Amino acid sequence: MVNKLFPEERLEQLYKIIQEEKKFRVNDVSARFSMSRSTIRTDLEELESRGLIVRTHGGAILRNSALKDNENEKLSHNVELNIRMQEYIEEKRAIGQLAATLVNDGDTLMIDGGSTTKAVAEQLIDKKKLSIVTNSILLMPDLMAIADSAVYITGGIVYKENSVLVGDWSNDFVSHFKTKKSIIGMDGVSIESGLTVADSMVPAVASIKKRMIEASSELIIVCDHSKLGRICLTPVASCESISYLVTDDGADPNMISELKALGVNVLIAKVKNHS
Repeated sequence: MVNKLFPEERLEQLYKIIQEEKKFRVNDVSARFSMSRSTIRTDLEELESRGLIVRTHGGAILRNSALKDNENEKLSHNVELNIRMQEYIEEKRAIGQLAATLVNDGDTLMIDGGSTTKAVAEQLIDKKKLSIVTNSILLMPDLMAIADSAVYITGGIVYKENSVLVGDWSNDFVSHFKTKKSIIGMDGVSIESGLTVADSMVPAVASIKKRMIEASSELIIVCDHSKLGRICLTPVASCESISYLVTDDGADPNMISELKALGVNVLIAKVKNHS
C-alpha cells in the first residue's frame, strides 16, 4: 500500500503511476490504495514543485519535458555502482583529468562517492597537501595515495550499492568542516529542476550531497553528457549553485548555452573517440 511507504518511496510510486497512465485522478488513486486525498494532494504539490508534473483539477498530468524524457528512456532511476562503472568509461576518464585541473596544491575539498568522482580522485595523485573530506569507501585507496594529504572519512551507515556512508552521522560529520571546493557527482542536471539524484529509495544520498555543497565555497559538478537534461526524483540544489560543471563533448550545445546563461562555468572534456 502506497500510504505505508516512506515519503520518498510514496512519491516514486505515485510518479510511476502518472508515467504509466499519463494522467492521474486523486479520487481513483485514493480508492485504489486506501490513501487519503489530502496526502495525495500534498504529494502532487511536491512532485509539481520538482518540475515533474502539472496539477490539474482533480488530478495531475505528466509534465511535457518529463514525458519527452520518459519516451526517450532518459528519466533516471538508480543504477548500481558496479554497472555505472562500466558506462561512459572514456568520457569519465576525460572528465576526471579536466576536473583535476581545478584542484590546486593545498586545497580543501569535499568529494562524494560515484563512478565519475572516482575518475577525478584517480587524477589527484600528483597534488600536494590536500585536505579531503569524503563519504566514499570506493575512493579511499586513491585519496590515501596522494602525498602529504589529510583524508577525513565520514561515519554513518554503509550503503553497499553505492559504496558510500550515509545517514545522520555522516551529515553531522560534514557539518563540522568548511572547505574551499566540493566535487560532486549528479544523476540529473536540468534547467527546470536543477541538480537531482535518482536514488529516492535512500533519501540520505541526496542529504549528504546537500550537506557537502553547503559546507563548500565552490561547487564543481562532474557528470557525463547523458546526465544533462535528465530530471530525477530527488532534488539537491539549483543550477545557479554550480561554480563549475565539467562534462564531455557529447553534451547538447543548447543545454551548455543555457547553463552558461545562468552563470555556470562549463568545461568540456574532449573524448578521443568522439568525432
